[in-house]
Amino acid sequence: MRKVILCILGWVTTVVVMAAEEMASLNLDISIDYSNDPFYGEIWFWAMVGVPFLLLLVLLIRGGKAKRVALEEEVSEAPHESK
Repeated sequence: MRKVILCILGWVTTVVVMAAEEMASLNLDISIDYSNDPFYGEIWFWAMVGVPFLLLLVLLIRGGKAKRVALEEEVSEAPHESK
């Protein structure tokens, strides 16, 4: 039984090595076509990125003002101040 297992293992090893040699001889063409501009060079891409960025910027600026005004009103109406 041990000889049969060793023969099968040797045969499998030989097949794997032969397959690896065939893979090494394949010529893979991995050239990339650079004739088209990348997407980040297009104006539509920057418009899609810029609009949400500006919207977020405006929301952050307006949100800060509302909190500051509410805080100033709260401070001016503090009950512990004596007149």
